[in-house]
Amino acid sequence: MPERHGASKDFLPSVTLYELACFNESDIIVAGSVQTTYRSIDGGETWSDTNQVPVAGTLNTVFALEGTSSAYCAGTSGKVFKSNDKGAIWTLAGNAAGTINSIWFPTPAIGWAVGNSGKIYKSVNYGGSWSTTTSITSNDLQSVRFSDANNGIIVGYGGVILKTTDGGTTWTKSAQVTGNHLLSATLIDGSTTLAVGYAGNIIKSSNAPLPVELVSFTASVRNNLVNLNWETATEVDNYGFEIERKDKNSDWTKIGFIEGHFTSNSPKYYMFSDKPTGSSKYSYRLKQIDNDGKFEYSGIVEVDLSGMLPKDIEIKNFPNPFNPETNINIKLPETAQTTVELYNSTGEKIFTIYKGKLDVGTTLSLKVDGSNLPSGVYLINVSAGKYRKTHKILLMK
Repeated sequence: MPERHGASKDFLPSVTLYELACFNESDIIVAGSVQTTYRSIDGGETWSDTNQVPVAGTLNTVFALEGTSSAYCAGTSGKVFKSNDKGAIWTLAGNAAGTINSIWFPTPAIGWAVGNSGKIYKSVNYGGSWSTTTSITSNDLQSVRFSDANNGIIVGYGGVILKTTDGGTTWTKSAQVTGNHLLSATLIDGSTTLAVGYAGNIIKSSNAPLPVELVSFTASVRNNLVNLNWETATEVDNYGFEIERKDKNSDWTKIGFIEGHFTSNSPKYYMFSDKPTGSSKYSYRLKQIDNDGKFEYSGIVEVDLSGMLPKDIEIKNFPNPFNPETNINIKLPETAQTTVELYNSTGEKIFTIYKGKLDVGTTLSLKVDGSNLPSGVYLINVSAGKYRKTHKILLMK
């Protein structure tokens, strides 16, 4: 059995401890200068040795996947180790082929690691293999953190700060505010970054990446009136939304505009009503416009003014195959509490795309971003009242 160490919060063997991580508020794991991790299950009051990591070298970093029993650690050996039982047993997961100073998993499958000489590593298979991504610095990198799958920050020696807003596809260098080494950083809420380092430097930024994240876009029909509703989770520099419509006889036409909330990290709700005449089937989309003129289109929702309802759940996606994004349209035969989830081909849940009440006659438009997923077949599972349906989509990179 592991040895228990006193009641003192700092009573550990005489080793340097480099990083700690939390499974929850009372379950903590620490890694340090010997090939051993230490764990506390009482908020740090007492500690026990976990099994040694089977490699020589210093453990610079440890990561705990919150709410699970999974953890990762790595260090000067360049090897990444994984535990599925909170550090009791460590096994080799993959090799990044260079010193690793920090490791982070924004999703269970997607991992990032950074090291010396500007090295940035990425894994898309739960740490099983690691590839080197393009870096724009040769400085030693000390910390990598993500607030979600898209927004990340890296800091390192010489005050270097790198950021991404597209899940690591591109990294850009932020304005340098110190020449001192930065050792750790965190994205607090998607809009605020804190970084710390040598000489007592504490750097705060309130203009970290915060995209306009469209959560849902729906269209419903009542008395030939089309009601459009959409929700954003976050917004930055959002001038507003142009609403566009088309039918089989026309191209896309602007029919209205709704102002955005500029910058926000709380949910915002929008609505727009339209009463078209003529054709019975119409398509709608949103053109989200930034203050600098850049824009992006939402997914497309379709309505049928004939009043015909589906007999089962309808799921459509386009494009399919896709890379990296696809739009999912869902219609129900009756009003129901609805859950839309994404699974991989082995039946493992990746994430929940939508959860809420969906009215009959409403088309729900959702966007699935596969930027941080490996190529392959994925399943869209829709549960709505007594109805269940699965739809296959194919990600090809």
